Amino acid sequence: MRTITVAARGAVSTRPDTATVSLGVAVLAKTAGDALRLAAERAATLIETVKSAGVADDDIQTSGLSLYPQYADQNRKVIGYNVSNNVTVRVRQIDNVGAVVDAAARDVGDEITIGGIAFSIEDDEAAVEQARAAAMADARHRADQYSAAAGGTTGPIVAIDETVDRGFQPLPGGPRKMALAAATPIQAGTQDVVVNVSVTFELT
Repeated sequence: MRTITVAARGAVSTRPDTATVSLGVAVLAKTAGDALRLAAERAATLIETVKSAGVADDDIQTSGLSLYPQYADQNRKVIGYNVSNNVTVRVRQIDNVGAVVDAAARDVGDEITIGGIAFSIEDDEAAVEQARAAAMADARHRADQYSAAAGGTTGPIVAIDETVDRGFQPLPGGPRKMALAAATPIQAGTQDVVVNVSVTFELT
């Protein structure tokens, strides 16, 4: 049996409906105990603020906790301790993302850190189905071209391999302090759901 294998792509552009934000606190104190205590207080405030802004408890998850010494110059003398406590927050009302960030910065104060934001689609099956149909149509079109060039016709499908890119794209930038003087604008834009296929047809 003669076969022909083609690679094809289908893409659907859609608006994300969920945002994942990395928020946290960073404090410096003279002792490790004081640093942990202050960080715990600020983190508790952060979590309660996020909940008050409409985020469900199940959508808040601790993602990092660290404690490390602060040294003076190069003499390795410890002058204090840094503690960071980070949470990952999933905001399902995407228009509310800016308000969540602003409320956290307002209530936590100068210890707030923001590690980044990413957008996603909660239920993307409809978009995947559309992208899959477009990919298969593209594969058939390509196969027909090659079959004609080879002096044959495209026969039944023998095999299909698929990969799906759901377009989850985090914005760049590591944890950083952030002071907000105005409302934070958040633009979700659109993102592509992409299906890539490798299809093998019988060549008749």
